[in-house]
Amino acid sequence: MKVILNNVGFNIIPTDKTNKDLGENNRGIIYYEDLNILLDKNLPSDLLIQTLYHEICHAICEQTSFNNMLEEKLGDNGYEIFIDNMGKILYDIIHKNDMKKLEKELLKEVNNEEIV
Repeated sequence: MKVILNNVGFNIIPTDKTNKDLGENNRGIIYYEDLNILLDKNLPSDLLIQTLYHEICHAICEQTSFNNMLEEKLGDNGYEIFIDNMGKILYDIIHKNDMKKLEKELLKEVNNEEIV
């Protein structure tokens, strides 16, 4: 499984707490250099998906070169709170909206265009 961000593919790797690479007390972790996102496969489904989006937001910040700045400005705890909230918002955008339909309606109204 992969998620593609900015033309870079991150491997999604379900694992369990016995995997030392997941780290102690982590539900998920991203390794930017290896392009791997590890997720604790034993989490309840809702928490597993929330953790996936959380880690994807870490990848977004890294791919847009904002990681270091955000960590410096917000501190470790503030940065993790920001990432957690951004992950929840990203989930909502994707799952609570029909974005293709919204795009089509917007372009039709503004430009009288159609998106295929």
